[in-house]
Amino acid sequence: MPALRVFGRRWLIASDDIPIPAGFLAIFRFIWCGLLVGWLISIHGPKECTGAWQYNVAAGGLLGFFLASFALETAMTIIGLRGSIFETSKRRRLPLLIYLDIVAVTGQIAFNAYCTRLLYTEPPQCEVEPGELWQPAQVLKGLVWSTWAVLAGSLLLLALTYNLYPDYKAVESWERRWSAMAHCCFCCISNHEKGRREDLAARLGRIFALMFGHIDMTASDIVVSFALAMTLQKLRRRGSSDDEGLAAADEEAGLQGQRLRVDAETLQEASHYMSYAFAAYGYLLYLWGKPATGVLELCCGRSCGLAMNMLRPSRGVLPDLRVITNLNREATLQAAGLSTEDLLFVRYEAEKPNVLPYFLALDHAMQTVVLAIRGSLSLDDVVRDLLIEPASLDSWISSGKEWHGVIPEIAMAERNTEASGHAGILEAARATLMDLQESGYLWSTLLGPEATHRGWQLVVTGHSLGAGCAFLVGLYLSQSICPGLKCWAFSPPGGLASASVGASAKAWCTTVVCGKEWIPRLTAQSFDRLRDEMVLAALRCRLPKLAFGWGVLRRRAWTEADLVLPEVPPHARPVLNEYRKSLARRGELEDSFYDHASSFAAPGQVMWLQSVGSAPRKGWRPGRSHEYRAVWIDAEDLSSEGIILSGRMMADHMPDHLLALLRKMARRLQHSHSTAAVDDRAGESVLPHAGGSHDRERGG
Repeated sequence: MPALRVFGRRWLIASDDIPIPAGFLAIFRFIWCGLLVGWLISIHGPKECTGAWQYNVAAGGLLGFFLASFALETAMTIIGLRGSIFETSKRRRLPLLIYLDIVAVTGQIAFNAYCTRLLYTEPPQCEVEPGELWQPAQVLKGLVWSTWAVLAGSLLLLALTYNLYPDYKAVESWERRWSAMAHCCFCCISNHEKGRREDLAARLGRIFALMFGHIDMTASDIVVSFALAMTLQKLRRRGSSDDEGLAAADEEAGLQGQRLRVDAETLQEASHYMSYAFAAYGYLLYLWGKPATGVLELCCGRSCGLAMNMLRPSRGVLPDLRVITNLNREATLQAAGLSTEDLLFVRYEAEKPNVLPYFLALDHAMQTVVLAIRGSLSLDDVVRDLLIEPASLDSWISSGKEWHGVIPEIAMAERNTEASGHAGILEAARATLMDLQESGYLWSTLLGPEATHRGWQLVVTGHSLGAGCAFLVGLYLSQSICPGLKCWAFSPPGGLASASVGASAKAWCTTVVCGKEWIPRLTAQSFDRLRDEMVLAALRCRLPKLAFGWGVLRRRAWTEADLVLPEVPPHARPVLNEYRKSLARRGELEDSFYDHASSFAAPGQVMWLQSVGSAPRKGWRPGRSHEYRAVWIDAEDLSSEGIILSGRMMADHMPDHLLALLRKMARRLQHSHSTAAVDDRAGESVLPHAGGSHDRERGG
């Protein structure tokens, strides 16, 4: 195993991680050795200090143990650089060096304590001339307390690297880790919800034990394995054909169905509703999309709309002077091109438990009522994304529901469950529906018998987590409450719902996937494939971890032969065998999980903005321009493709990038261009001018 065992316990730090902390500690030890030697010389100057022999013992002992630590930590650095991740036999002497270094640190503590006692009970009496800077007593005081600081830092490093829960396979160990994290950061849950916090910790522990508990790898091992698998993927893609070659192959084959082009009208509609999904993020994404002028436009746009809203009475009582709330509201209005009267209702962060921020708005140009739900932007959202257990959708999709009826409770999927979905997102969708019921705005605007805009269409939309929630909300409403609704799901999680549920929604739901983004491709199956790739890459790796990391930082041009061996070497085969045995030992909980989660796929019909190449961008600022085209694909093909490891996998997922790309593609298709290019920092020009309207945007 790559992780070290000291005193019978597994360290969280891998044996090939030791060179970094050991090297830093060795540098500090060397500096302190020089300072101690300088001080010892100072007390034996022309006029020797009284009682110097006691300080000779204290500082001399401290110097000796510091020299020992320096030698041991230098040896640890050299030995720790030997071998690849799983080639631990070349680092087998590290435990002995760690034992000896602990003894040396214990000696440093003892002698520094003795030196501290001498300093405050029998300070050295030295004859120094007035104004002389080098005063041994004062220098010794600074040296002693600095030594305590260095020793405290060493012990803190030891505490951080030592793994309190060494059994990486036990579910209870993972639960304890998440429980400790939950108590430290509260998982964005208030103190009075202690029971819920503990339940979340247990659920996350079970999920992570299921996904990561098959092989003993530390955090740094996972990072390096991920980077190694990404590099190998890029080399194989480069060796077979590039993105432009794939696009050309599609053209020559004349593929129909899976590669049908998206028409300009559909792209225009997609860009129109993507602006609502972007607006749901509030002022943070607005400023990210317009770093140069965003603050000025928020403060002064729409004829100083921000100031006017803050002065306007809220709900007929007093002005709402909350700065963040008003910034979010103003960003929503400007990003979506809405007037104040068209924004019907806004639910902000943490106003209701488990409810994602969302807003309801009127779109007069399209004669629709838009429900836009925000994607991940907080720690609570990340926790919700991680709750990937399959939950039953059988009662969720049943017919005969009424708007004022009781929304079904969330129940985990069982063997006989026919349809299932992402439990964390389903909980958010249920809470959002309950909040919509309670507020009454959707009923009074669209669904009720005396609704002000009865006959208009309901459009639910969102990006990423918000897209998943929007689809599940639409799935509930489309059955019998609002059968004419439409859903635009931008970059939703791939592990969202059963493929049969997603396929049945093709008439009313459109999923948009951009380039190589990873969230729509992330399912239980694709994660397993990615983990297998990472493990195999780590087992075959021929380089030490730090050597590979240094090469990545230098952007070295690798070949596959530079990085990995042709097959798994003998020293790593026992690890591979144990990994395979662990995967084969799935319990009843894991079988139930994979029976449902393996069938998940993106919902509805899938529009893919396919990357077809890139080129250096012209101009004063460095960067690249990326070319895309819009085609239709099957959701199963997207899932089966797996996660594409690339530097674009996160950039393509950003909402400002997707919004800019959709708008440019819609405009270019109107002029018979099949592709459109977008820069790395696309968001700077994606937003309409302050006070802009969708009528003007659609005409552009």
